[in-house]
Amino acid sequence: MAVLEVRNLSVNYLTDQGTALCAVEDVSFNLEQGRSLGLVGESGCGKTTAMLGVLRLLPAEGRIVSGEVRYEEVVFCTCRNGRCGSTVGVKSPSSSKGR
Repeated sequence: MAVLEVRNLSVNYLTDQGTALCAVEDVSFNLEQGRSLGLVGESGCGKTTAMLGVLRLLPAEGRIVSGEVRYEEVVFCTCRNGRCGSTVGVKSPSSSKGR
């Protein structure tokens, strides 16, 4: 069972001119209970930005433009078309089936 699920996370940074620069595009992963996860990549490839996005700790110019984060089957954040809703504490419909 996945403790943390990240689906299709994309993050942009806004420049001083208001232009959006894509820093992370369509990142997905699962972290299973009792397992470790390593995020590896070249310098500047978006590792820190991806994790700050998962935690919703991006700097003021950072924007999550799409994706979903679930922690222990609870929807933590859902973003579509640049609009994000914080839904902390709401169980996903699929997690309540069969219980």
